Order: sequence, then structure tokens, then C-alpha cells
Amino acid sequence: MKVLVFLFGFTVIVATINATCSYCGNSKEDVQEIEYEDLRSLKNDCREYQNNNGPKCSNLVTKIRNILKIVQKYPLYTKEAKQTLKFPDQLNLVDTTEFLANGEIEYRNAILHGMENAVLKDVDFKDINKNLISVHVLLNGAEVTGDYSAANLNKKESGQFYITLKNIEFKTKLILDEFMEILPEIDVNETITVGQHESMYTDGEVLKELKNDNTDVLKPYIYYYNYLNSVLKSRIAKELTVIFRPLIAKRLEQKLNAAIMFPNKDLQIPKAYANIVPGIQVQIYNTLLHDSWNTDKIQKLTNYTDNNDQIEMLFTFALFNVMGSNQWALKYSTRNTYMGKSMFTIDNVQTVLLITKSNTQEAMNVKFVKTTVNGITLMLGNENHCESIRNFAQQRIPYVLEESLKTYFNEQSKIVLRNQIELTGHKYQ
Repeated sequence: MKVLVFLFGFTVIVATINATCSYCGNSKEDVQEIEYEDLRSLKNDCREYQNNNGPKCSNLVTKIRNILKIVQKYPLYTKEAKQTLKFPDQLNLVDTTEFLANGEIEYRNAILHGMENAVLKDVDFKDINKNLISVHVLLNGAEVTGDYSAANLNKKESGQFYITLKNIEFKTKLILDEFMEILPEIDVNETITVGQHESMYTDGEVLKELKNDNTDVLKPYIYYYNYLNSVLKSRIAKELTVIFRPLIAKRLEQKLNAAIMFPNKDLQIPKAYANIVPGIQVQIYNTLLHDSWNTDKIQKLTNYTDNNDQIEMLFTFALFNVMGSNQWALKYSTRNTYMGKSMFTIDNVQTVLLITKSNTQEAMNVKFVKTTVNGITLMLGNENHCESIRNFAQQRIPYVLEESLKTYFNEQSKIVLRNQIELTGHKYQ
């Protein structure tokens, strides 16, 4: 139905015809049928090899697999990057109790203010080949207000409390292929520090009598020692991760852009032409492969071997259920030109690259690259051309389209794979 709607929407182009249809040719070149292997059935495991330590994958292959995991999440990063940063005006904190040597303090109805002062200082990609990024956030200050109740063996008092936190620094590492979908577990003792903190309580008679077994912690810090290091730090760290998720995703999108074979947009294929029959040139231009919900996109490291002195890796890029459109022109040596538009579908486009790396060489090399295009179905627009012209276009345009796609994906896959490999820290020639 999508194809029919698109087809009927074509603008009618009426070309000026200065000659009869006797110029049209009806000869047909043989097109070799290419056998198609279903990539979705291929295993994505390393080929195991035996040594004294048993089967394993090389460190290089592990890094590449990490990059491929991250690349697969690219659509998620681009979607998240479009979201607006949202700084909460205030955050409600859980009620908690601080237990001391001779009493306790209960914190209730606490509210955290000041998250809008947070700044994403840096996103470091040096460990991206380990599936990690480092995030550094600064928060100049935050305040916590709420109610408290303090009690010892003899007395109890209630009031309000006010805690000020200054120069908060948050540094953590995030697992790239997870943090967009799940809230990461963060060790606040290692990731967040508070440069300065102060407190004020409306009533302090009972507080003055409370003691702590930890003699290194002085009053009034003993009143909120655990509260700060468990509840407050934990909430601040998790909130900062959520707040800056769109901005982190934007940085990721920019970092990975050159390493993406199939971005979430239409692919523009360069103009192509071929002199298939003497005196007739076939041109196709404005060729687009449309990004749609039913287009499957796959990249895999489909095979890996390590022969001690050389590593070989077989990569596959593939598109399934492709829809596209283009414009075409038949140019005759008699200066007659016939133009039109077309819609097409493709069962699959498959590119295979063999990469090698010798132990004596630092860089990797492309040993082999080949693209196959299978199942092209062309639907011409409703231009007012004679039947012979339309038949010729129907026969020839798919051939030129196929060759242009082969050229594009052969070159583009090498560029994209080079950028992916460089993210692992290795060189690619």
C-alpha cells in the first residue's frame, strides 16, 4: 500500500520527444543471479581456537565487539539526544533515621533544591572500546530542608533542619550499551564528593547530648553523617545521570556519527550513469533509500580466525526490505532525452569485508570487499512515454541502480569500518 501511495503521488513529467520510438531498443543483457545467504541465521560468536588456556577471543576482537554493541544502540542515542534537559525544581527525599550511640535522629519530608546549578563538564571516550565512558559533572551548591525528630533515652524533640552542600563533584563510568535503558548502579563513595557542608537545626537540646562511636566525625556532622553519605549522595548521583542523559547521548551521537553505516535517515546514493547500448546513456539521480520501520539493518562480525601470525575478521553489513525512489533519464545520441521518476523495492543489500592484521604490522588491511544486491523491483511513474521507452527504462534502470549501490556500499562500508576500528585504538589502512 505504501508503494502504491508513493507511486500515485509522482509528479507527471512530460518530456519533449523529437523523434519516433524507433530509437528505442528492446535488447536485454543477462543479469547473473546472486545466491543469497540469510545473515540472520549466522552465529555471532568467535571461532574458537585451542591453546594451553582453552578457547578464547583476542583482545582486539573483544574491543571490536564492544564497538559494535554501541553502534547498535545508535538509534537510541539519536532519539534521546532530541530530548530537552529537564532540571527539577525540587526533589522529595525518602524518610530515614540516623542511629547514634545513645539515640537517633529521624529525617522526614526532606526536599532537595539546587539541581539546576549542575553542569556537565566532560564526557571522556578513551575507554569506549571497553564499552565505557567517563562522565564528569559539577554542582556548585544544593540545599536540603525538612523536618527532624531527635531522641535519646530520656528526651525527644522535633523541629526543622537545613543542610547546605557546596562544590559537589560527580565522576563515574557508565556502561554504554545499558545506561540509556536502565538506571546504572553507582557507588557514591567512589563517584561523588562534597567539598563543604553545613547544617542548622531549629532546636538542639537533645542533639547536643547525642554521641557517635566514630570519634573522627565531629558535631554537628554526626547528626547527618550517614544521611549525607547514603541518602543525599545517592539521590544526587542518580538524578545527575538522568538529567544529563540527553546531553551525554548527544555527545555519543557526535562521536559515533562517522562510524554508522545505516543512520536513522534516508541514504542519498550518488548519481550514476551507464552506456549500456551504443548511442543510449541511462542516468539515475536523486536516489534515496528510505529509512522506514520495516527496514532491518544488520552489522556483524560474522567470523574470526587467529592463525598465530595473522588475524582475519569477516564483517557483514546488510539491509533487508528496502524501499527507495529516484529519478532517471534516457539520453540518446540524437539529443533526445526521456525523463521520469521511479519507486523501487529491494529484498536485501549485503556487503562483506575481510579484514586482516599481521602480528608484525600495527595496522589492519582490507583484503576483500563485495556487495550483492538482491530482488530489485522497479515501478515507473506515470510519465507520458511510449511503451517502448517505458519497457527500455524498466529493463535498464535496475541494472544501473544495482551497480550504483554496489559501488556506494563497497566504498562506504570501508570508511565506516575504518572509523569503527579506530575507536578501538587500532589503525586501519
